[in-house]
Amino acid sequence: MLRCRHRTSTSEFPSSAPGRKMPYRLHCLLLLAYLIILPPMYFGSDLTSPAPDALSATAADASAAAASEPPIRPASSNPGRGNAFSVMAGCNQLFLGGANLAVQYTTKDFAFEYSHGAHLLLNRLDSIDLNPDEKRAGLKVNVPWTTGFGIGYRLTEALHVSVEFKAHRFDETDPNGGARVSYTTISIGPGIFYDWHFWRGAFIQPALRWWPTVYSTLPGNEHTFVQANGSTVTVRSHDWGVFPNVSVGWTF
Repeated sequence: MLRCRHRTSTSEFPSSAPGRKMPYRLHCLLLLAYLIILPPMYFGSDLTSPAPDALSATAADASAAAASEPPIRPASSNPGRGNAFSVMAGCNQLFLGGANLAVQYTTKDFAFEYSHGAHLLLNRLDSIDLNPDEKRAGLKVNVPWTTGFGIGYRLTEALHVSVEFKAHRFDETDPNGGARVSYTTISIGPGIFYDWHFWRGAFIQPALRWWPTVYSTLPGNEHTFVQANGSTVTVRSHDWGVFPNVSVGWTF
């Protein structure tokens, strides 16, 4: 607290003479003036609190503005059980020298998918995608295209199971004898899929599928190759069997 000392000596009052000190009372008056004048200069001239009605109106306006704005999806979130459209690209197919693109549409309870792949060379990756017959014959197996759709049921927001209907085209060549055969197969089988959303609309979808061959255009579902040494080897239509896959995608 500032204390102002009052002195009655007339020598303490202001004077124009040099070297005279400013009186303590004048110090107090100047400080009080600063305290009165400076706050309005820096913080506005209206230092009174807003009325309760004004506060209520401001809060109501803020709530209405927030309600009118569309919800913002968190940086890492699942789109939930609502309708959503996604595009995906397969990762495994890149290692086979080809590509695969897919679209997926999900509703509250169901998932619908269509995919198309092309130019897959199954001899890559140490021929792990070849059947035993194809390995024994030493065939070069190319898949010019593979296409189809799936219908699934959503068990959770991220997990769904599907039944897939796929068609595949195969070109099989005996590199020794030069013989070649082309045919188409149909496969119908289940799959299980998990959509892991990690940033905005981006997600990774690991999947496990079983695609048994239910129909083939090969007569008798098999073909006999005559090799260069005169021996023969019979190869059945390709069967995909059980295989994993990983896709990356974006949900809109």
